[in-house]
Amino acid sequence: MVDGAELDAILHDWLSCRPHVHGIVARVDRCGGAAAGCAGFADPLRSARLTTAHAMRIASNTKTFVAATAVSLAHGGLFDLDRPIEAMLPGPLTELLAARYDPGVITPRMLLRHTSGITEHCAADAAGTSAYLRAARTRPLHRWTPTEQIRFSLEHFGPGGAAGAAVRYSDTGYVVLGQLIEHLTGRPLPAVVRERCRLDALGLDHTWWESLEPGPHPEPRRLHVRLGDDDWEGVDCSFDLFGGGGLVSTVGDLATWWRALFARRVLPDAALAELLTVQGLGGPGCDGDGDGDGDGGTLGEAGLGIFRRRVAGRSWWTHRGLWGSLVLHDADDDCTVTMFDAQAAEPGEALEELGAALAAA
Repeated sequence: MVDGAELDAILHDWLSCRPHVHGIVARVDRCGGAAAGCAGFADPLRSARLTTAHAMRIASNTKTFVAATAVSLAHGGLFDLDRPIEAMLPGPLTELLAARYDPGVITPRMLLRHTSGITEHCAADAAGTSAYLRAARTRPLHRWTPTEQIRFSLEHFGPGGAAGAAVRYSDTGYVVLGQLIEHLTGRPLPAVVRERCRLDALGLDHTWWESLEPGPHPEPRRLHVRLGDDDWEGVDCSFDLFGGGGLVSTVGDLATWWRALFARRVLPDAALAELLTVQGLGGPGCDGDGDGDGDGGTLGEAGLGIFRRRVAGRSWWTHRGLWGSLVLHDADDDCTVTMFDAQAAEPGEALEELGAALAAA
């Protein structure tokens, strides 16, 4: 297994061939040992060196936390994963969804596995770009609400398919799921996730919901928010906050949580097995490539808030996020790779190949 200095050297070489990327940080955990390394800068002006302690918006990697929370609540008897959501949501939200979908057919399991048919609000439009992201940049100080995001999907897109028929990635489905959790528990989503995912008990002192709960003191430095050449630092974080994204974390905290999840320190055996039951395009338990994940790649097989993909000849449990966060976990080898690409400038598959190479080094 590589040590920190070796990891620094590998990442430096990788970055030197990519002048369009200003920084990258990675951590490799295996069998109780860990090494972290980084190269480059935390901001596009290259004025602050990137460190392994920098935090980052993990965006869609938040979904694995939300999914674990939902499965925990379901196994605790709060709701049935296969019961229609129409009886679990606030009345106005049920009525809103009913304009395009049938809440009497969609279940929490479908929301979790991206098979609900609800088209995500940030999907590409006919021009090949995201109308939602354009709207967010046009009004950078606007404070979005979950209802606005759901309504945006309904107003701009039709259903992505029949409920339960296929895996089609949907941030909107997770926003709906977050509202379901809040309605049934009577508590804010961040508080429920913090409790059910044992964030405090696991010592994840640098993981928090941006703007929805107090940050740590002192708060770690955070990577500048960019998508390639586009600066998003001044856009209100609410545009990706309510279950599809929202958490800020570090490579250390994110690795700790994933390893705790697979070590059954978050969910009991039966609940974890449910989370990891996968579906491809062919249906439950079948192999398949999945559909697009919104990050320029394919999903692989979909569990509940987590995916299984083959990368470099190995089977990995994985998720990635809009801003360049990536987690790969090989349960057979007890190996976890956690990475942040400082500006999401590389395709997801390229980062996965790098992560697999780091694990093999």
